[in-house]
Amino acid sequence: EPPGNNPTMAPVELLRGVLGMMLKTKLLNHDHLMSSDLKRCLSFFALVLMGLGSIVGSGNYVLTGLIVSDYGGKVAVLSYTISMVFCFIIALNYAEFSALIPRAGSSYVYAYVALGEVWAFVNGWNLMLEVLVGCASDTRAWSSYIDDLTGETIQSWILGNIGSLEPFSDYPDIIAFLNVVFVTVVVASGLQVSLYIIVTFLGVNIIVLFFIFVTAVIYGDTSNWTNDTIDGSSVLSTSALCFYTYVGFDFISVYGEETKNPLKTVPPATLICVFFSYLLCAGSSAALGFLVPRWAISGSVSAFAKAYDFLGLTWAKYFVCVGIIISVWSSNIGNIQCASRLTYAMGQDGLVPGVLSKVNKRTQAPLIGTIVVGTICALLALFLSYEDLVSLLSVGSLVAYFLVSASLLILRYTDLTKNMFDDIPTHHLNSYGTMNRDDPDVGTKKCFVNCLRHLNIHQVDEYDTFVRRWVALVAILMLIFAMFVKYEITSIMDWEPLMIILSTIIVIFLLAACSVLYMLPDKRSPTLPGFKVPYVPTLPLISMLGCCVMGTQLSQTAWLRFILWVILGLVIYLISSRKRIRDLAKQLQQDSSADEGGIVALVERRTDQ
Repeated sequence: EPPGNNPTMAPVELLRGVLGMMLKTKLLNHDHLMSSDLKRCLSFFALVLMGLGSIVGSGNYVLTGLIVSDYGGKVAVLSYTISMVFCFIIALNYAEFSALIPRAGSSYVYAYVALGEVWAFVNGWNLMLEVLVGCASDTRAWSSYIDDLTGETIQSWILGNIGSLEPFSDYPDIIAFLNVVFVTVVVASGLQVSLYIIVTFLGVNIIVLFFIFVTAVIYGDTSNWTNDTIDGSSVLSTSALCFYTYVGFDFISVYGEETKNPLKTVPPATLICVFFSYLLCAGSSAALGFLVPRWAISGSVSAFAKAYDFLGLTWAKYFVCVGIIISVWSSNIGNIQCASRLTYAMGQDGLVPGVLSKVNKRTQAPLIGTIVVGTICALLALFLSYEDLVSLLSVGSLVAYFLVSASLLILRYTDLTKNMFDDIPTHHLNSYGTMNRDDPDVGTKKCFVNCLRHLNIHQVDEYDTFVRRWVALVAILMLIFAMFVKYEITSIMDWEPLMIILSTIIVIFLLAACSVLYMLPDKRSPTLPGFKVPYVPTLPLISMLGCCVMGTQLSQTAWLRFILWVILGLVIYLISSRKRIRDLAKQLQQDSSADEGGIVALVERRTDQ
């Protein structure tokens, strides 16, 4: 039967075409990597300051206070240490990608190159959640310190005249809303203006932290520290929350398109920011744990202010509050900057409206994108509470870090870097300038079967598809292992036979899957410049497993909100892809008509004969 007469052919072909579009990867040549409409003005020192200004915000003051008040200073320091180890390993992955792909968009672009369009959109949408919620939570904390300085008169006035916002938050935070509006105006003025303000505010932040350390030495009591006990389960759950305080080191790679020499400056700046932010967060936790007993600051968002109130140091309270208020601004500016650069990158790729990627000629910054993300962030700060924002932010960060670690494995064990920097036949590219995975010369659908037929995996000629599927298998096994540890750890510790057998089977399968990656050759060319992560695949696998374990420690409510956010993003993605889907359907219809016409002509020739 001719293909044109088969009623099921067109929908099936269209579905295959849409899936191919969603899974296509992005190809970047060297000229594209280094060209940009944005202004390259950031030096190494400026990049470090931008990173530290983005990282050291409310998490260092508010989340530290919440953890110390609930679990004590020892647990807080240990939790920051554990989360820092995982963050440092993840920062290594970001460092390699940022040297190879110095483009705005950070993990969004990395996922586009390694995993495909739909995963890139999910990661970009997730990163958008991370930066917007980070800014909103910082602003909520900023507002709480303002309210504490005024004796909570602002909150009382809002509750009395406007009312509460249960179940979203206690009250609409108008002060936080206005703060985000102010920060958006600053960011819209251009990168240079933002840089000057961040440097100034970061200097104030460091002075405040130094003051906290000094007062802890003078007024601290060692009994406040020694009376605290360490609980293993508490350390694990708080370590997951502590990821929030390190959010910002991945923002450094967002500025790759605005950095003078991204190849040499972005990787070390990323690692330096993680290390110094750990010193500041762990130091402030230890100082707060020495200053007061944890019951004195229980349940307070403005814990440092409450601590100095408890000690009777009113002058110190006002000094620290003013310093914290000023320093949180730098974090807010960094978040809005990152979000606007992300919409710029996604707008250029056509995954969000292209108007968001338009660059203002005077400021050389995406003005419309900045206004849009600032408006969304202001609304989040107005309606959601600090605790809800932090839990949602930790989920988004862990998912982004997990995908970047998986992308690094694919980067190393496929011909990704070769395709990125070498010329390839034009028939491998579609109209979007990306790899066509359906081309038989690019990949093979039977790669996994071919691998099973060979005892030596290195003899397989084309196994890019196999590598992607195997990394996906390892990721699924890690998620199963993390869920099992979360919900069955008590049974395992009690030596229940069934749980011991199941856990052993899961561990064996996970180790076997990971061992296959050690058998694969590293396909990154040794002549490529830039930072290279050592001990691959060990370090990426550790970071993936750490993200899974940390993620299972977060609340189910946070995950439900995250899933709803992803579903909303996928709906927007499909709506924005309508034009491309229509074009694809027309192309398939033309191809089908051409094939049908060829078959009819062949039948007519045979009839004549």
